[in-house]
Amino acid sequence: MIMLTKEKIDELAKKLREIARRMEKSAQTHNILADPTRLKILYLLSRRKELCPSDISGVLGISISAVSHQLRLLSNFELVSRLKTGKMVCYRINPKGRKVLDYIK
Repeated sequence: MIMLTKEKIDELAKKLREIARRMEKSAQTHNILADPTRLKILYLLSRRKELCPSDISGVLGISISAVSHQLRLLSNFELVSRLKTGKMVCYRINPKGRKVLDYIK
């Protein structure tokens, strides 16, 4: 067994600190995508130019507030965009969201 030198330990620690932020962001994104409802919402949005929470609610058979909550989370991770016209709010999938769906397929 070979023990690392102090210099090698310091070098590894420095490299880890450099990529730690990307690792954290990646872990958070994977956590967001661990929910089947959110993946279903992304799929639905990929099939239409845009959809309102009430439409998504009708297709999924869950409450509008539950859909809105999931959309807010997806929006926070820039997977979907919010479009507001007067009082009407609809959502559209972003390129990042499409990449997620491509990865899953």
